[in-house]
Amino acid sequence: TAPQWRNLRIPMEWIPEEADQIRIVAVDTNLTPSEWLALTPPRAPQLESLNDYVGSEAPALLDWATAFQFPCQRPFDHNVGVAEVPEFRISPDHSARRILTPVMDYAGGGSVGLVQMSTQATELPTYLKDDWLRDWGVLDRLRTFPDATGEKPRPVEVDVEEKTRSGFWYNGPMKYNDE
Repeated sequence: TAPQWRNLRIPMEWIPEEADQIRIVAVDTNLTPSEWLALTPPRAPQLESLNDYVGSEAPALLDWATAFQFPCQRPFDHNVGVAEVPEFRISPDHSARRILTPVMDYAGGGSVGLVQMSTQATELPTYLKDDWLRDWGVLDRLRTFPDATGEKPRPVEVDVEEKTRSGFWYNGPMKYNDE
C-alpha cells in the first residue's frame, strides 16, 4: 500500500480518433521536498468487468469490508480443515486495506496469512465504471509459489473418516483424584 500510485485516468472517447500521439503536460505545485511526481508512458488498457475477469468460479479472498459488495465472486473454500488457495484478493481502498490487513495477516492469525505464505500477489490496475477517479478498492491476482523444483502445488487428496464418540471421550490417560 505504499507508495500509493495513482493513474491519470483518461477515457479513450476523449481522445480524437485521428490522434496518434499524446502530449503530457505536468505541473508539480507541491513544494515539499518529500513529495514528487513521476510520469510513465501512457497506456490504453482494454477494460473488462470484474465479473468477466474474476468470474464466479475462481476462488477469491474477499476482505471483510468488501465481501457483501461482491456477491457474484466465490469465496475460497474450507473443507475438513484444509483451505483452498485463492486466485484473487478483493480489498477495500488502500487506506482501509492498510488498517484491516494486520488483523487478517499471518501475525494476526487471519486468512491473509494463508495468502502471504502460499502466493505472490500482483495488484492489478482497476477503475470504477463511469467514475475513473474514485479509489474503489484493490484487486490482487494471486499466483502460488512453486516448490524447489519449480513445480506448482497439486491439489490435496483428503481422506475423511467419521466416528461418533461421547462428549466425555478422550484418547489419553484418564486424570482422576486419588484422595
